[in-house]
This record gives sequence, C-alpha cells and structure tokens, in this order.
Amino acid sequence: MRLQTNCKDCNKKISFYTWKTDRIEFSMEKGKTIELICKSCGLKEKYHLNNLKAIPSKISLIVGLGIFLIGTPLIIYLTWNLIFESLNIYLISSLIGIIGILKYSPSLDNFTSKIS
Repeated sequence: MRLQTNCKDCNKKISFYTWKTDRIEFSMEKGKTIELICKSCGLKEKYHLNNLKAIPSKISLIVGLGIFLIGTPLIIYLTWNLIFESLNIYLISSLIGIIGILKYSPSLDNFTSKIS
C-alpha cells in the first residue's frame, strides 16, 4: 500500500510504499512514529502514524476487475455442458453470478477499508 503525508516545513506530499496491509501490522514493525525525509526540502522529521493517509491502489483494482472479467466467463465456458444438462438453468446461472460477485468484490475494497 502507498502511504502519504505532508511535509511539516514545505507542505509538499511525502509518499512511500509498504507491504503491510493495516495500521496494526505497520505500527508493530515501525512503532507509533516513523522518520521520513522530504524529497523537496530535505527535512528529516518524525511523523505520527495517525498523520499518515493510505492511498488506494489502482493496481489491485485493475487486477481484481481483470480476474472478474476473465474468470466469470471462463467458469461459464467450462461448465456450459453441465448447465444445459440440468433442467434448472436459471438457478445455476444465478449461482455462478453470485459466486463471482461474492468472490471478487471484497478484494476491491480490501485495501481502502482496512486502512481508512
């Protein structure tokens, strides 16, 4: 995830990346304050964890949407004969759609809801 704050001296944005997915993991590794260096003015200052803001990742959104758009038709294609052998096509089709929605929609909001 990408974290961002403003420099205390020049008020420019300071951003950095971390593999931690929530504040608890991040604070366990780095502590309550983190020392950052502003790239524009060079000020080295400590920032409290509450001053950091998580920026949603567009890469995870694109990957999740891609998996949904490729995975759902692939599941329908692979189970096409099974669907038509069954008499209740509407039930099976709606189950495939519901499974796709339940499987991939939480992953799209996972990063923003944990941090905010």
